[in-house]
Amino acid sequence: MNALLKFVTSNNVHSAIKLLKRKKLMMVHKKHKFPLIDVVDKGYMFISKPFYSSFSLVYYDKFAKAWGITPYRKTTKMVFEGLGAIQWDSCEIEGSGDPKGQPYTGLKIHFCSTKAPKINMYGEMSNTWKKPLAEMKKEVNECGGEVVDAIADADVIVILNDSVDVDATDNQVVTDQDLFISSLPSIDELKKGLPTKKFTGDSAAVWKLLIERDISSIQQGLALVSAMPDMIDTLLDGCTVDAEGKIIRSRKFTVSGPATSYLDIALFGLLSAADPDSVAGKLRQSIKILDLNISALPTLNGFDALESLAIQSESSFKADDLSVFSTLPKLKTLNLKGAWGGNLQITSLNCLDAPALG
Repeated sequence: MNALLKFVTSNNVHSAIKLLKRKKLMMVHKKHKFPLIDVVDKGYMFISKPFYSSFSLVYYDKFAKAWGITPYRKTTKMVFEGLGAIQWDSCEIEGSGDPKGQPYTGLKIHFCSTKAPKINMYGEMSNTWKKPLAEMKKEVNECGGEVVDAIADADVIVILNDSVDVDATDNQVVTDQDLFISSLPSIDELKKGLPTKKFTGDSAAVWKLLIERDISSIQQGLALVSAMPDMIDTLLDGCTVDAEGKIIRSRKFTVSGPATSYLDIALFGLLSAADPDSVAGKLRQSIKILDLNISALPTLNGFDALESLAIQSESSFKADDLSVFSTLPKLKTLNLKGAWGGNLQITSLNCLDAPALG
């Protein structure tokens, strides 16, 4: 949902804040985590900290510059006043309702084709879409958003230009097409994987096990995760599913060569262990197509939407059956093969529960 930050301006920031509040989210400073609502709604931010602490004058000056506000020193206290020209790239969206998905995940977009009745000082305003509407709608879907036909259902209303008047509520963000188009990431950017935060504590310790090119270490990491299931959403942060139902790995899971065959065991082991109501669980239930290059069979549990499964191995690999797969009720296509001289052998398919498989 962080794409929202790319078209927030001083004109619609109040609506953006109310929209985020409705979704149990908030806009905060990336580094210092101060909520923007304090500055926007109150017109100032008041902080009381001694200057000799780590909260130094240098910090105050940097904070004020990043938020486009004016600092006033008062002995051991600071007051920040005015909204100013917020540097939106210094902000991020966080909160209990954060869907942790693609740039537009959780946002409903309406494209308003109402034309402006007036012209500006430079001549006639643009009354046509600068990018094909069908293409923009497709990109919204590719980026995890939802296009809606009714203005009343929208979180974000995209207008042809800033002279168009629309009947929006105070928690709907209205933006012109130029800002909106600039917010759309390219499909190539999405394929690179979404950035993720650095793991700390238990998550960091488990991650070290999961990235080993050693099956026993990966299994040990998955066993630890089973005792701490809340960690799964953290480890899979940045993984998404595109419009076709193919998984898009986060940058941490985007590797090349033999490492992929090991890391996929960890990836699908985490997805299989996720609670159905968790972010990772819902991600798993939206996967329709899997094309895997493996060094061992991954666990596939709860992949109820999976329709096509291709498994290949670049090494010599043999398994008695596919009992590590739970029921795959919608699986219609299964392709098992060796690759680059690899030899993949599955002795029996008797344990495969796939009623839709022809």
